[in-house]
Amino acid sequence: MNQISLRSLLLFQAGWNYERMQSSGYLWVMLPTLRKIYGDNTPELKEMARLHCSTFFNTTNFLNNIVHGIDLALEVENGIESKDAVAGMKTGLMGSLASIGDSIFGALLYLCLAAMLHSRENFMPDMQPLLIVAAILMIVVMLASETIKRLLDAALERLLAEGKYDMAIQVLDKRLARMLFPTFKQYYLRFSIYEASGQARLARTMLNHLLGMKVTARRRATLVVIAFNFFINQEDEPAARAMLEEIERVGTEEVLADCKDTYAIVFEGDSSHIERMEGLVARVKNTQVLCKLYYLLARQYKNRGDKKMARAFEAKLNALKAEAREQA
Repeated sequence: MNQISLRSLLLFQAGWNYERMQSSGYLWVMLPTLRKIYGDNTPELKEMARLHCSTFFNTTNFLNNIVHGIDLALEVENGIESKDAVAGMKTGLMGSLASIGDSIFGALLYLCLAAMLHSRENFMPDMQPLLIVAAILMIVVMLASETIKRLLDAALERLLAEGKYDMAIQVLDKRLARMLFPTFKQYYLRFSIYEASGQARLARTMLNHLLGMKVTARRRATLVVIAFNFFINQEDEPAARAMLEEIERVGTEEVLADCKDTYAIVFEGDSSHIERMEGLVARVKNTQVLCKLYYLLARQYKNRGDKKMARAFEAKLNALKAEAREQA
């Protein structure tokens, strides 16, 4: 680790470029240790080296060792299987550490230095030690809280992807998560977990909490669409209609049109969008969007009375969900 710290300090930006910023320097710092983990010229070494060198990475020079340390811990423990976790961790931490580092080393330290010099030359010579202690404490608290939040986010994302919903709730129940996550985020994460695990009653409770909170107009517009889709899945027509009425006031034309079509298919027996949606199926790559298309196509064929085609799209929907769970 000391060797990594020295290499990182001296030559982390040696390969800096406008396309991928610090990715080459990141690989250069990691390479000696990667050789010890995977061996020389192995397929695993080449794959991880390609990951580190080909993906965008940019953070503050003073805090990049945090990312290197977490990266190595993951790779030492899980080897090549940690590839996705490492990529997600780097993406998640580099931005927050960059903003913290720029704030501290680009502004805060100079401000503290100016204050200390001022106090020394004027009327508060005894304030210098207090300013130093306050600056150090502020830096430690900011770094610790931001890093812990990012690690908690990464842990929750991994647990959700793996279907470990009970463990995800346990993470949210921990004191650190309750302290660091805003109330809205805590409710939203719990809603997502309960919905994914099929606990509709608990998911609805969390959603009601979210809908009752005062939030920005942009966040409200996103939230009502999420609520609309939840109520559609629950086939709760009054609640879905209430959300649709609000979407008419706060949503974009594209979102409103999509929600109106969905409402008409599920609750009004509409089957006029089959040809258009079947044309979209071949072009859509997003799994979540494709699941919705299969669901709506199955409902439309059911509305039309074509049970065979309805069962065919229900089977495709179930197969796609099973494939997504296996990949997670």
